[in-house]
Amino acid sequence: TPSHSFSGDTNTGIFGAAADELGMTAAGTERARIGAASLRFKSDMDLGWTASTAGAALDTTMSRGAAGRVFVEDQVAIAANGNTYTQVADAKLLVRGAGNAIEFGHQDAAGLASSIGSMFSSGTPFIAFCCETYITDSQDEWTTRGKKGSVFAGDLLGGFQWQTVATASAADQTATTTMTLSAAGSLAVSGNCFIGDTANAKQTLGLTINQAAADNEILSLKSSDIAHGITGQTETDTYGFMRKAHSTGGGLLITGLTDSDGSPGSALGLTGMLGEPADNAKDTSAQGIVDVRSYVVNGAGTNVVAPAAEGNIVVFATTNTRFIFDQEGTAHADDVWTDSVY
Repeated sequence: TPSHSFSGDTNTGIFGAAADELGMTAAGTERARIGAASLRFKSDMDLGWTASTAGAALDTTMSRGAAGRVFVEDQVAIAANGNTYTQVADAKLLVRGAGNAIEFGHQDAAGLASSIGSMFSSGTPFIAFCCETYITDSQDEWTTRGKKGSVFAGDLLGGFQWQTVATASAADQTATTTMTLSAAGSLAVSGNCFIGDTANAKQTLGLTINQAAADNEILSLKSSDIAHGITGQTETDTYGFMRKAHSTGGGLLITGLTDSDGSPGSALGLTGMLGEPADNAKDTSAQGIVDVRSYVVNGAGTNVVAPAAEGNIVVFATTNTRFIFDQEGTAHADDVWTDSVY
């Protein structure tokens, strides 16, 4: 019961809540408290009392008040009208009542304003950084004020899109989608993909993987159908992997593995399919449906040339080398070559 109440309504009034604080009670419950430099509400704050006066303003500065606006100096601005940034330059949070977004950050500081809301035309929900969308822009366009923009948006299908607004200071910009994550978990990227790296001057569009000093698998291919048991080389459900051939020297080792469920072959296959008749030349410039080429580094160390005389260009081996083909085109074997008809 408040110490100061109304006749016939003793559970509504005011009381001394604490030193330098005044409490307000309604229906026997404290609803608000006024301190030396604060106003706190213990329940919902409703600015519209009746239909005829809905939108009455609360204004802590008593200098920006207008119907339908709530201002908290230097911190929050909530406005029913389409305010410009300069009208609320001190605000850290801006809600445009006639608009479609809550804007936060530094609204008037070199393009650092950001927002969360939905596009006016499409209804797409978004979080936008360093850019804003017009309140009634039927084209769903963006404005930047000194920085390039980034937009994280829903696609209205259960997925997400990452978009960029490319120009640092311009209006009427269309965001470009650079990455999409679908509701099914599919990831689509429009540019280069980097793992362990950030750039590759020799790649226009593709995948770059930098495994630093690691010497194990850089790419592993798995299947729940596979269980080969060769776990001394890789995991049992891995049917193919790539790794360095030499831990500090490089080279690419491609390995395929099978279990005992299939035919006894094709642990690693190499197939070429030509969309035209095969070359039938029998000379030093002949081409095959499958080409295997071998080179060594040149004298400058920046490119490659053919191996010197007697250089081995292809070797077939198990635990020991069995067949060798050298630069002169000579074939060598660790046993006598035998012709045998199938």
